[in-house]
Amino acid sequence: MPAGPFSRIVTRTILRILDRTTRFLQRTPRRLDGVEHLRSVKSPFIIAPNHISLIDTPMIHLALPRDVARCTAVIGGLDFFAPRHGKSWMFNTWRRVVVWFLRSSMNVVLIDRRGGDYSNLEQIEGLMRDGWNIIIFPEASRSRDGQLGRLRSGVAELARRFHSPVIPCSIRGTNQVLPVGKTLPQHGSMHIQLGKPITFEHEESTRDFVERLRSSIPAIPVEDTSS
Repeated sequence: MPAGPFSRIVTRTILRILDRTTRFLQRTPRRLDGVEHLRSVKSPFIIAPNHISLIDTPMIHLALPRDVARCTAVIGGLDFFAPRHGKSWMFNTWRRVVVWFLRSSMNVVLIDRRGGDYSNLEQIEGLMRDGWNIIIFPEASRSRDGQLGRLRSGVAELARRFHSPVIPCSIRGTNQVLPVGKTLPQHGSMHIQLGKPITFEHEESTRDFVERLRSSIPAIPVEDTSS
């Protein structure tokens, strides 16, 4: 479950300060289009973005209207943040601090992805039953070439079980601001586009829904991110 209220207030304040300072110093403007689609659906809903950079999560969460962000959790991979065997205690302690900060500032919920597409759905279902919207990356991991990879079926299964609307989300530019292998942000613009919500239709197969989600993720030309 997301962290408690006090931790969320403190860490979100720190996150917003870091975000504004970094974007000002590095000249990395952020643009969000399609907010009206958030207002057209009832909670709990699912935001399904493509994944091209480590900063995708904070950029989406910070771009959302605050009233939406407060009740939206981000699903992350426990294996990515787990302590590394053979590393120093200082390194692993730092990783624990990072996990705490992410959980608190962006309502990140870490799940074990090693069980496949349907692993830990019960944990996510518990969040949605409590009224949380969720952000979940259907690709499960970052694309190395910026192209949309294979979409996993977990989003489709959640949409089917909860009859929840899925809002496709296209992210552009974050892979230029923080490419794979880089630790400091670079100059560039970021564009987040929310698409028209889709729902699991009666007698639709999981495969058909996944393909419909793929085609529904808005196609934004990379050159548009500079506007």
